[in-house]
Amino acid sequence: MKKLLFLGACLWALSVNPVLAQTATPDIAVVRVHEYDTSTQLALTYGEGKTEILKFDNGVRDKSLMASAEGCHRLMLKLYQAGYTLQSTFSGTPTASSTVTTLVFVRAPKP
Repeated sequence: MKKLLFLGACLWALSVNPVLAQTATPDIAVVRVHEYDTSTQLALTYGEGKTEILKFDNGVRDKSLMASAEGCHRLMLKLYQAGYTLQSTFSGTPTASSTVTTLVFVRAPKP
């Protein structure tokens, strides 16, 4: 009788979907950083139709460097406060006048 109950419990456990497989997918945010000689543009997207563009000066002068650093800081702080962590980065081939870098941020799903 014990073997029959044990076998029934095992079969029942196999028929129930595992809880871990039912977790939600993580939220992903992608940031494209396009740096030109005189300006920087950041495109932040949380998905289709949820994109914002940030633009600020770039260059070698103190004022331009501070504007660029502060703009990047605001974006990273916004993502950090929303619970995102940096997952991956990759860069395209730089050209004579610009560089493109992609940052991938992930936020774990809420249980």
